[in-house]
Amino acid sequence: MSCKNICIEYKAKKSFHASFYENGVRRCTECEVFIRWNNGSRCPCCGTVLRIKTHDAKLRRRLLSKSKTVS
Repeated sequence: MSCKNICIEYKAKKSFHASFYENGVRRCTECEVFIRWNNGSRCPCCGTVLRIKTHDAKLRRRLLSKSKTVS
């Protein structure tokens, strides 16, 4: 699986008030880009499974606490 540059048209822009993951953006580790993609769990470009959670423990706790307050 390799990047075919289709993901460029779905590339997300950084918000200064929240992280990418807080805004519902997903990350493709193969293409190394954050994309706005809600049509499944795979990258439209290369087919790699998209990451929806951060590796950072602090941010992960913050996301979890926000999702509990919304529910």
